[in-house]
Amino acid sequence: MAVEWDAVEMYDVEPVLIPGLLQTPAYTRALARIHFPGADEERTDMQATVRQDRRKVLTRADPLQLWVVVCESALYHEVGGIDVMREQLESLLTDSNLPKVELQILPKESPMNAALVGPFVIMSFAPSSAEDLVHGELDNGTVHYAEPGDAERFAALFRRLNMAALDPSTSRALIRRVLKETAAE
Repeated sequence: MAVEWDAVEMYDVEPVLIPGLLQTPAYTRALARIHFPGADEERTDMQATVRQDRRKVLTRADPLQLWVVVCESALYHEVGGIDVMREQLESLLTDSNLPKVELQILPKESPMNAALVGPFVIMSFAPSSAEDLVHGELDNGTVHYAEPGDAERFAALFRRLNMAALDPSTSRALIRRVLKETAAE
């Protein structure tokens, strides 16, 4: 998404999946196969390539500040199988150490899980540019929230989720625990 390149901050909430900017190519391909059964390898490879190109906002000269809240259940979905998920979880640990990435896991026991009706992203831009954008990615496209007050409503929800989620260090410890559990399988 070209607009990501212009953003200076992004707040991403994912109740079911690993956020797009943090997905490995294998995870992205596996999702593409699930969302588009019968799609040829060229299409799934293209989606993985596009997703990897989008990740460059995290490592450019002035990286995007990314705050992510992922529901714990997303760590357990075996998208693409156990090996793909192990690679994905290891990549999450690596990405969570990038200077401008804050990754938090919302525990499955948190009552805030009930506040989530789907994934959403808030993108903020330089003060002199556009207002914040809010959208949700669904399997059949992107939903843009443009009503007055939507950005403030989603920002308030993000702050509540941020407070309910595990801190980044405890989140990494949880990811490592899930990795150990999968290694035992």
